[in-house]
Amino acid sequence: MKNTLFGVLALIIVGSVVWCVIVRPATPHSKIVFVIDESKSIPDDARAGAHIAVEQNASQLNRGDELVLIPLTGDAAIEAPGKVQRVQISTKRTAYDTDLKQANATIRAILESLRVESLAHPYLRTDLLGTVTLAAEEKRRGEAFNLAIISDMINDTPSINFMTHPALAREESARNLADELMSGDQKMWEGARIFLGQLRSTDLKKLRPERRDAIRAFWLQFFRAGGATEVIFATDGPGHLAEFLRTANQLGR
Repeated sequence: MKNTLFGVLALIIVGSVVWCVIVRPATPHSKIVFVIDESKSIPDDARAGAHIAVEQNASQLNRGDELVLIPLTGDAAIEAPGKVQRVQISTKRTAYDTDLKQANATIRAILESLRVESLAHPYLRTDLLGTVTLAAEEKRRGEAFNLAIISDMINDTPSINFMTHPALAREESARNLADELMSGDQKMWEGARIFLGQLRSTDLKKLRPERRDAIRAFWLQFFRAGGATEVIFATDGPGHLAEFLRTANQLGR
């Protein structure tokens, strides 16, 4: 009888281990995509604050997560390809966490390169709509996807200039424009968490409060219409980035 009981218990234990290893799905890795405004309208100290915030908070990522850095350029289709940088956090821990230190050093070097380039050749326009479309290409099925945009949130391409476009004069018409642009792409941001972190800029200072509110309403509706799970708008973008990444880190575990 004892042998039979022990045999049953052994089968239960073995079965549980097999289920944990084979059947139970692994915790999905997270991906955090940063879009950082490198345009001329962003003062040097504000841009530096954005870079520092990204670097300081990158350490919150879990092993196996991926960080993607996309500079916000004047023409995403032409200028951004080849400048998108990806850093994969190692899944295997090394002595003294040297793998994590190396990843942080890589991120720091990428941000420094962006800083130097933007100081020497700042972009005169910002193709934010084109850049977020580029960011959507990074989204993969089964992974927790987070997008953090650190910008003045002004798209100023020849086709759609938020500083003058009539639809961006009022919140209601701004939301209607967002719905129009997302028509047919209602699943583009499905399951994604979006952080819209505003940066101080010379262009933003030129706008009336009504237009600034309309721009905010546009982006909130744009991502909600695309199926985003959560959309957060922070006036102090760099200052609230840590909280967003902390939540992403917790959800990714």
